[in-house]
Amino acid sequence: MKNSNPQDGPRVSVLIPTKNRARLLVRGLDALRGQSDGDYEVIVSDNASTDDTAEVCRQYADCFPSFRYIYQEVEIPAISNWRACLDAARGQYSFILCDDDVLIDPAFISSGVDALSESGCSLLIPECMLSNGERTVPVRIPLPQVVAGKEFFLRYWIKPYGAPIISCLFRTELARECDAFADPGILYADIELWLKLMLLSDVYVYRRPAFIYSFHGGNIVTGMTIASHSENIRFLDRVGTWGLHRELDSHVINKWKSRMVQHYLRRIVIPDCIGGRGNLFSFARMCLRNQTWGNATVSMLYYVGKKIRTFSLGAKTVFELDSPKIDDREA
Repeated sequence: MKNSNPQDGPRVSVLIPTKNRARLLVRGLDALRGQSDGDYEVIVSDNASTDDTAEVCRQYADCFPSFRYIYQEVEIPAISNWRACLDAARGQYSFILCDDDVLIDPAFISSGVDALSESGCSLLIPECMLSNGERTVPVRIPLPQVVAGKEFFLRYWIKPYGAPIISCLFRTELARECDAFADPGILYADIELWLKLMLLSDVYVYRRPAFIYSFHGGNIVTGMTIASHSENIRFLDRVGTWGLHRELDSHVINKWKSRMVQHYLRRIVIPDCIGGRGNLFSFARMCLRNQTWGNATVSMLYYVGKKIRTFSLGAKTVFELDSPKIDDREA
């Protein structure tokens, strides 16, 4: 399933990791065929699917300038499958297109590459549409077209500095230098990469919706447990170390990490606990075990204590919880 390419490779690699989503893959490939720029390759890494994914790829192989299908004989972690796509990429630029997402801007590849080439940026963050199957809403990024990378880094997760989707366009070789998607326990591997790239170059904001990003129970982050959160949050340590190696001041990095940890625990882990994928006692134990989180852990444990008004122990543990107060500055 391989078409010929120029020796110097295509401008863009479209990286599609997938597993047992043949029907959704068809939708994504159909939309991708509408791109106005033909200088790109499609790489599908099939994580040991048992459905019709291979047959779908056979049918679509001749619909693209270059199409490669990689079959993983043994299932690997989802993030390792992302890395398998990146390892196979030959384009100067790449983006991840998850098998349940849809590229809706027919000029995204051509316009995105031109934007990065002309601006000198290494990361392009597009606006998008978020869909839960019943409702689709636009996500705007009201920032200048080019934002200083360090500024975006230091304000990440504070409105409007955020990247709500995986499908950012990036320089392929720089992603490899950043050791992208190398740790299978980190499900926020995309955010880790964006943050590292922000310390290497400025960020281009693509100010029109380019993708429909789908939220559903099958997303890899929607079923995260306390244990998986404990693994995942290590991405902040990895990014912090990366920043120190690039001569960022240790005080600045530590302050940034403290804010990011508090956001992650308050806005992501605690709602998951309330939603039934863990409990706040497990959350507290997780905080106490992770000594790298510093003062943020103490303040978050205090926050948890304020949220628990009453509880009883017995056949059931019952919590009465205040709704977490949302800081309007945060994304």
